[in-house]
Amino acid sequence: MKKLLFVFMISVNFCFAQVNLHKSNANALGADTYITSPIHHNIDKIHAFALILLFLMALIATYKIYHRWQLGEEDILPLIYRWWGGIILSFFILHFLKIYISQQSFGEYQPISF
Repeated sequence: MKKLLFVFMISVNFCFAQVNLHKSNANALGADTYITSPIHHNIDKIHAFALILLFLMALIATYKIYHRWQLGEEDILPLIYRWWGGIILSFFILHFLKIYISQQSFGEYQPISF
């Protein structure tokens, strides 16, 4: 188990060894190349996909609330506040993250030449 943990920690250390958050160092490997840059370049697609998931969650929440109301449950306001409060909060967080990530500047990947 210790060997497995050691190998895992070494691989994580290798993947995130150089995080390039600015254009000053364009020869970065690690998290910037494999995680940050693809998210930055595809943020519009990711945002649209997340909005579709949020819309589907809103439909499911509305159906659950309507179903409980039709069953005669008297106290549905806390259910409405929880579901729709979470959906509205998720929408604003998603919009903030899209604006924040799209305004960042990241260096482009260039292979290291010897």
